[in-house]
Amino acid sequence: MSSRLCTFLGLALLVVLHGTAAAAPFAYIGNIGESKLSVIDSATNSVVATVPLPESVTGIAVNPAGTRVYAANSLHAYVIDTATNAIVATVTVGTGIGGYAGVAVHPAGTRVYVTSNLGQSAVKVIDTVTNTVIADLPAYYDTPVGIAVNAAGTKFYVANMFSGSVSVYDTASSRMIAIVDLTVDNPCGRSPMPFGVAVNPAGTRVYVANQNCMGPDGYWYTSVIETDTYTVIAHVASGTSPSPRGVAVSPDGSRVYVSNGAVIDTATLKMIATFPGSSLNGIALNPDGTRAYLPILTFGSPGYVSVIDTTTNAAIATVNVGGTAFAFGQFVVPASEPFGISTVVEYHHAIFDHFFITPVAAEIALLDARAPPFQEWSRTGYTFDGYSPADAPPGSAAICRFFNDHFAPKSSHFYAPHGLGCEGTIAFFPDWLLEDDKLFNAMLPDAATGACPAGTIPVYRLYNNGMGNAPNHRFVTSLAEQQHMINLGWIAEGYGIGVGMCVLR
Repeated sequence: MSSRLCTFLGLALLVVLHGTAAAAPFAYIGNIGESKLSVIDSATNSVVATVPLPESVTGIAVNPAGTRVYAANSLHAYVIDTATNAIVATVTVGTGIGGYAGVAVHPAGTRVYVTSNLGQSAVKVIDTVTNTVIADLPAYYDTPVGIAVNAAGTKFYVANMFSGSVSVYDTASSRMIAIVDLTVDNPCGRSPMPFGVAVNPAGTRVYVANQNCMGPDGYWYTSVIETDTYTVIAHVASGTSPSPRGVAVSPDGSRVYVSNGAVIDTATLKMIATFPGSSLNGIALNPDGTRAYLPILTFGSPGYVSVIDTTTNAAIATVNVGGTAFAFGQFVVPASEPFGISTVVEYHHAIFDHFFITPVAAEIALLDARAPPFQEWSRTGYTFDGYSPADAPPGSAAICRFFNDHFAPKSSHFYAPHGLGCEGTIAFFPDWLLEDDKLFNAMLPDAATGACPAGTIPVYRLYNNGMGNAPNHRFVTSLAEQQHMINLGWIAEGYGIGVGMCVLR
């Protein structure tokens, strides 16, 4: 490269932030006994589409981008494209007797977790790119139902209905790391039978709806778990209507809504209000928390969804969906991702055979314009999504970018994460100029295996071995492209089979 891209330092470093795609204003409602999914437009509170299914489903969850719905029973999970309301994949998650299933989507949208019970007790992990089960986790405890992932994407929680407990799993290792006994100091006098589970936005508390926990005072109780210690810190009296199965937390974490019509203040852990209706299944909030959707399970009459205004706690609409309404999980598009996304674009210099990556909007605009001195640079077609440094999740590392023009007429860039190459380059290689110490953020792979944390994919790092008398590195997410470069004489660097970092997609 004949011109230093570090001249861009005087330009505003405008990172390409996507965040979550505009929230689709739809709620997706299943039916027990009828093989269909009703699509409700929350703007009009009317059914605008019906998706035929091969069988009835119980667990329903929408991905953060609002582009996919995952609807499951304990036998199959159906992947539905929200643009066409058509099934695009069917994933087998169990065998034997079909029963209730819980579904949760990782905040990055790359993994789906499905509880499978009655025929077998397990948690299936689905890769959303391939729509295949990539892990089959033993549940250890009887009849897992409700499931929820924390906002950081590091843990998920499973309600074990017949064990009176909640299992805690680490998403990176897919191992159970704790079990929380809900029977401790429980006012019910019997096993609480936890069904629904929800995590607050900060990830510090888990709220559990118990369908078999009525105290001598006539109230049904919701359990509260502190995630630092994995202990129950309260059982909160939450309504007198029976058998709540669903629970949802407001986007700001200040309120908890239990499907039997109770509103809990999270500061005082007291029930402060009620809303009309009581559901034997789930409850979900819209992205800004202004509406709650309550599918009412009825027998012998058409099922419907009650729409609650969370400001007044009054029912403002009733939407008839026919059959026996049932939806359990985040069946409305969830609140925005807790982190910003930084899209990294790859370019290739045709004459020098060098590669360059950047998330910087000003650089992308100039390179795409191909005006001198950048006329030889063109996109390769490869991109990946890292994290924006300002909104990166805990545990991620900022990527430094260095520049060196001592290979005339060529020059080169070098990328290294903080804590793993950045500081060493600064200390021992002064001819490499630090251009940006926070270009974007990424997760780091396991040093022993190269495995990436759950919800992320590997970026393979390649080195040209000094070919052309100038060093150059390439970063790709395609395993086939990695092998292609190795065939050309490039060297795989990094961990495992050459993983340099881990990104969203």
